[in-house]
Amino acid sequence: MTEDDIQLQIDTANPDPQDTTYLQNLKPQLKQLSADSLIYDRLLRKMKDLFTTINININNYNETIERICARLGLDKEELSFWRYFGEETAPQFRGQIEANLSSRDRPWLPPHPFVIAFFASVICSAGAWWITKQLIQNGRSQRNS
Repeated sequence: MTEDDIQLQIDTANPDPQDTTYLQNLKPQLKQLSADSLIYDRLLRKMKDLFTTINININNYNETIERICARLGLDKEELSFWRYFGEETAPQFRGQIEANLSSRDRPWLPPHPFVIAFFASVICSAGAWWITKQLIQNGRSQRNS
């Protein structure tokens, strides 16, 4: 079941107090969403760590090219291909990675604890509504008899 399917079920929810299949179907979906969210958070954190590593490596690469030129007494233009990679190509790739990270950084989900709290509140609200309706119906039927 996709996120869109889950959202559609939430938006069109019309729980019947006699039918608890909606809540029974929601429970495994919440468990799966929780597990997916944890995996997503872990992978996103790993990608951010790798992005930091890439930044450090690009800086080290450029510094090494500078040291090679200085040590060998070479004109920087003699290593222009290598310098071009460090100054132009690598930052372009780094920018693309950064754009990918920011576009994937929680496109529709708020932070993980909030998602759990939100769904727990939906379940509790539906449960409280159902219990209240049952109590009211029982009270009315006892008064009428």
